[in-house]
Formats: sequence, structure tokens, C-alpha cells
Amino acid sequence: MSPITSTAIGIPPGPRFKNRPEDGKPISQAVFGLIGSSIDWRVGPREASNIEITIELLPSEMRNIRYKELLAAWQKKVGAIPGAISTSFGAMKRGPGGMPIAVDVMGDKLEMILKAVDALKKEIAEKKGTFDITDDFRRGKREFDITLKPAAAKYGITLIDAARQIQSAFYGGEALRIQSGKDDVKVKVKYPIRSGRDSIEAFKKMRIRDSAGNMIPVLTVVKVSLAQGESIIRRKDRMRKVAVRSDVDKLKGNANDIIEELERKFLPELEKRYGVTCDVTGQQEQTRDSLGALFFFFPIALFGIYFVIASMFKSYIQPMVIMTTIPFGMMGAIIGHIIFGKDLAIFSLFGMVALAGIVVNDAIVFIECANNRLEVGETLMTALREAGKRRFRAIMLTTMTTFAGLMPIIFEKSMQAAYLKPMAISIAFGVLFATIITLVLIPCLMVVLNDIRRFAHYLLRGEWPSREQVEHRAPTENKHTANRKQKSRI
Repeated sequence: MSPITSTAIGIPPGPRFKNRPEDGKPISQAVFGLIGSSIDWRVGPREASNIEITIELLPSEMRNIRYKELLAAWQKKVGAIPGAISTSFGAMKRGPGGMPIAVDVMGDKLEMILKAVDALKKEIAEKKGTFDITDDFRRGKREFDITLKPAAAKYGITLIDAARQIQSAFYGGEALRIQSGKDDVKVKVKYPIRSGRDSIEAFKKMRIRDSAGNMIPVLTVVKVSLAQGESIIRRKDRMRKVAVRSDVDKLKGNANDIIEELERKFLPELEKRYGVTCDVTGQQEQTRDSLGALFFFFPIALFGIYFVIASMFKSYIQPMVIMTTIPFGMMGAIIGHIIFGKDLAIFSLFGMVALAGIVVNDAIVFIECANNRLEVGETLMTALREAGKRRFRAIMLTTMTTFAGLMPIIFEKSMQAAYLKPMAISIAFGVLFATIITLVLIPCLMVVLNDIRRFAHYLLRGEWPSREQVEHRAPTENKHTANRKQKSRI
């Protein structure tokens, strides 16, 4: 599927562009524009004064430019559009929702919020790699603001009375309802169009009824002023809110570093200067929520792994030896990200969680083989050597097939695979690194664990047992034989 980039341009209602450039050249396989609508169903309905220009790019493997580089160059080339109240350059959203940088500015006074928003947008624009910096505040159509004059009290007219009568005159007031079959038909009464209902002069000549039933001119009791309205009022935690959004080119800047710097220095000063509250949202908010759930359930998953292994081996200590491969697998995942020059993302952590249940498999196979050799009467050192010989091929085959199977995803250049690459790198290099640890470290840890058991036996009974005597999987007669041999040497 070809990636799609688009730009949305908001135009104030009323005025229209008189000139538009005609020298634009197509840069992809499809270019088209929409007025008053969008190809993205998540955007919702747009106003008729909105224009959206969409470019369908060639697949990523067939072009030598990234779509974010194209967006940044496109925005720089277009510049400020005369008459447009806002412009936005972006792509069809895939993967985790939200923008890389998103800050909600909240407060009680709209003027102070807008000043804080302007200062924040200037600060973000100075960061490397940021582009398409926008906010969601939009002025609405011009409207009349009505306030009562002191004379209104003389006629017993309140602001609600005046507003209702004005609305009924121009929008219509319900006079009665007529039953038509199963439906109720509303009958509304309002000024006719021929009387100038849609003109300002008709509004000035309008009369309203006072508390005594007399008709008086509307301008006698109310003061009318023309003001710019608001298309939508957004609130969060019962405060007015304006959201600031920005995209980031990952090759030029890091969104996490930018957010961290803003939270450490700029946002506290902004809140103190303008009396507002700033809340970081977007991808950062989703990442925090995901990490919170991850840190809660990951220890539970580790306990489940330990419980299963302990019930299998009938030992409390050997599962700990097996689970030592988990942190080394995570080290391998980090090394893989360094090799490919990738930043750790939320999908990288998901891959590490999945890795915890994969890397223990080789250690389980190795220790189970060693325990079986102990049960047939072999010494600990012989059992470990034989386990290494007999399970080397199986361990290496499973590791190499897993690693090779994930390579196509790691080297895939399409946009669809971009979000899976961090997870694939974590699993592939984690398994590869943990295999080396399994073949080298696990036998050493088994010997160290045996020495600890022998030392504990010496502290409790005052004599040094043989290595096999403290191994619970060794046969009982073998333990007595090894113990008698040790006594004879003494």
C-alpha cells in the first residue's frame, strides 16, 4: 500500500483566493484535492471553507526520500498562505496514535492561554527536527454579542427574555405541534425572508415584548456589538484548553529529548508567567500508559514463568539459574538496537517482554538434560559436559532459525513493517545473545550453586559432602557411594 501525505488548509468563511499558482508539477502517482471533506474518516466533517490536498506517494522501496522529509520540504516551499487561518501537513496515521509532541495548555482566561500557546509554538520551532507546528484553536464566524442596557430593568426584561425573543424571530419559535399519523409535526413561527430577516437592518428595527406586553424597539433595552465568535470550545478538567501539536523528523531530532527538555525548563516557566497549566499528551501520554501497564504485568509474568519451571524441576533454586538468561537477553536486544541505529521504542519493550518467555527455553533444555544424566549415576561435571554436547545442536538450531526467520522483517523497508522492526530486533538479538550465555554461563552457575549447597551442608553437619550428594536429582545409592569414597580419601 502506498503511503499518503496530505495538507489541510483552513480558510476564513467569506473571502476566497483570487490567485493560485498554476506551475505545480506532480511528484507522485496520484494528486487530488478535496473541498469541505477529507479522505481520512477519523477527521470527521470539515467546513466548506477547508481545502485538503492529498498526494499518494510511491512505495518506500521505490523512492529515495522519506515522507517526513517530503512534508518538511513541502511546508517550507509553500510557506505562509495569504488568507489561510491555519495549515497542517501530515500523513495518514498508522501505528500508535497521537503526535510525537503534544501539549495541552489549560487555564481560565483565553487571552493568557493564547499568549502561552504562541510562546510554546515559538519554543518548539527552535528545536531541531520539528515541523508542522499547529494548535486547535479556531475562530468562528462573526456574531452579535448582546448585553442589557440599564433601561431594560424599567421594562422588566432580562437577558434570557431578550435572547429568546431574538432567537425566535430569526431562527423560529415553536407555536404548536400537529399530529400527522405517528409523527408530531412542529410548527415554527419566524420573520419572513421578504421582510429582511437575513439583514442587519431588519435586526435593528426588531421589536420585543416587555413584561407588560408592550412592543418596544430592541435597541432600547439591549446593546449590540459585532465580535468574532468561536467555532468550538474545548475544556479539560473544567478549564479552557488549547492543544499544541508538532511532528518530528526522527533523523534530525528526538521527540523524547524535546519533551524532556520542555518539561524540565520551559513549561514550568510558561505556567508561572501566564498562569496556565500544561499537560503533555499525544504519543508521550500513550507511552506512559503502556509503560505503566507493562511494569505492572511484567513482574506477574516473571512469577508465572518461575512457578511453571519450579513445578517442572521440583526445585526452588534451579528456576532462578534458568531465569538469569532473561537480563542477558535484554542486553542483547539493546545491542541489536545500537547496531541498527534504532532508538528504544514501546514496541522494543514489548519485544523484550516476549523475549523473557523465549530465552528460558534453551536453559530449560540444557538443565533438564543435565538432571537426567545425574539420575543415571553420572557425576555433576560429567553430566554438565554431556548436556553441553547433546543439546548444543538443538539449542543452536532453534536460535539460528528464530534469528533467520526475523531477518526479513528487520531488513524490510516498507512502511507497514516499520513499527514491527523494534520488536523483531529485540527478539532476534536477544535470543542470539542469550544462547551464548546459556552454553557458557549456565554450566558455571550450576557449579557455583553446587558449591553453595556443599558449603551450607558443611555449616549444618560439619563435613564436606560430594557434589552429587547435594544434588536432589542424583540417585540415593550414588550419593552414598560418593560419600564413602570421599571419606576413604580423608
